[in-house]
Amino acid sequence: MESKLAAYRARKAKEELAQKSLYNQLKRRITKLMTVSTEKLERKEDVKETPENNEHLKRDLTSNTEIHSDNEKFSEYERSLNGDSCDQAAKKSGALEWTLLALKIFLWVCLWGLFIELQFGAVFFTLSLLIFTYFNTRTGPKDNKPSAYSVFNKDCERIHGTLTAEQLQKQMFSVPGLPS
Repeated sequence: MESKLAAYRARKAKEELAQKSLYNQLKRRITKLMTVSTEKLERKEDVKETPENNEHLKRDLTSNTEIHSDNEKFSEYERSLNGDSCDQAAKKSGALEWTLLALKIFLWVCLWGLFIELQFGAVFFTLSLLIFTYFNTRTGPKDNKPSAYSVFNKDCERIHGTLTAEQLQKQMFSVPGLPS
């Protein structure tokens, strides 16, 4: 177990170091680009079109593409880290939920055994079934979505596309061609 923990800590340290180094490289290049850009703006008035200036612009352009490619690499690395961490978090939360469910069932079985010893096993079982039914039936709206049955919605609000009795009567008894 300790070797797994040490391997995990080493892997995390490497990831943090790689992330910091990519971040620092990107930060240095951006600051360099910003200083070069501000220098160009300051010198713009007295710069004339010469081959040396064109070379300088070409170098700046290549450094911009390098920064862009580094930024893409950094964002790919960040996405892969986030994906891995999301997968790990989902696995951990799933395992946690199963563990909690197992502990609840174990507690219920222990309490049921205790009540059997006290000659109230049937009463405990019946009450626990009623409580289980109560807590596992939905009493309110789920995710604030309206129900398909308007009587269960606030102010008996209908969902879009519901066919009402008034619409049915209008369609059945209206005379074609006459205004409704």
